[in-house]
Amino acid sequence: MIRFLDNTLRDGSHQNKHSFDPQQVAKVAKALDTLGIDIIEVGHGNGLGASSYQIGLSKYSDREIIEAASNNIKSAKLGVHVIPGIATYKRDIEPAIKMGVNYFRVASHCTEADLTQSIIEKIKSHNIEVWGALMMSHMATINKLKNEIL
Repeated sequence: MIRFLDNTLRDGSHQNKHSFDPQQVAKVAKALDTLGIDIIEVGHGNGLGASSYQIGLSKYSDREIIEAASNNIKSAKLGVHVIPGIATYKRDIEPAIKMGVNYFRVASHCTEADLTQSIIEKIKSHNIEVWGALMMSHMATINKLKNEIL
């Protein structure tokens, strides 16, 4: 089975200084859903809870963006990106689950996969699809990546 994930409404926000507005999110999410995209990932370029002076302020809150997408998706899963330490379970992940997010991609530096385990387990306890993502994998050897995955 082939599945398609579109992260334009998340990763693409790096380009526009995290300023997709709810109307843009609604329009694009609806179009992607109509096209049959399986997972639509939304939010700040660095994921849930990332809006800050250090990383970059979002023009709109995670809540506003998630709600705009959620209200315009009928078939696709609604996804978000999570980096442990930036997003927290109580402040960011739990509210996202309550707003209908049903796909989480939990990421860490490729040599720190162990940092994702507790958050992945908590999300899985809600019977929600969750994936781990190893970022910057070009910085590790094949053996190091293999050990991180296992």
